[in-house]
Amino acid sequence: MKIRAKYTKLGYLKYLSHLDLVRLFNRSFIRADIPVRYSEGFNPHPKLSLGNPLPLGIESVCEYFDVELTENIELNEFNNRLNEVLPKWIKIIESKEIDELTPSISSTMCITEYEISADLTNPEEEIDYSCEINRLLDFSNIDIEKKKKKGKNKVTIKVNIRPFILKLSINGVYDGSIKFKSIVLTGEKGNVKPSELLEVINKNTKIKLDLDSMNARKIASYTNEFEE
Repeated sequence: MKIRAKYTKLGYLKYLSHLDLVRLFNRSFIRADIPVRYSEGFNPHPKLSLGNPLPLGIESVCEYFDVELTENIELNEFNNRLNEVLPKWIKIIESKEIDELTPSISSTMCITEYEISADLTNPEEEIDYSCEINRLLDFSNIDIEKKKKKGKNKVTIKVNIRPFILKLSINGVYDGSIKFKSIVLTGEKGNVKPSELLEVINKNTKIKLDLDSMNARKIASYTNEFEE
């Protein structure tokens, strides 16, 4: 039996690394007495696969993992057993059975919707915020610097992230802070982090933000078939 589960990653656990998250689930499967299938060989490990890593410091209400079991289990029982042993900020929302031919999470769910907020450093200025964002989206090139591994070293390269930004809009301005909603690529075809979006807004528009005040939450994942 193979299960795909949707779960949250909230609160202080937004700082939990991808590798530590894998370890947390592996320990939780043991504590919850979930009959997980292990790989063969000298170093067997649980057949668990998570989606693309979430940027550190970002909350999410829509993370996913796939896990293979050695025997069938009721989905509600699977959810309840895990939720009894998982920390309160990580909870299984729902799960479903999938077959061996189902494409992996990382190969299909490569479009992400974020809610992002930050404090304004110039809240007293009269600015048409939506107009500024629309003007930014009219750019054909929005370059940022990214670190890329080259051999054993890391090099800095310029990347045009404009093709990776599918949607970006203002979601509210209040009490000296501003909220954005964005839909971006987050897979092998391209990857844009919330912090990078705020950096390009700061650099290319009249909207000036305190980048250290950023809060972001992943609220949806979409497949390759997503349409604007």
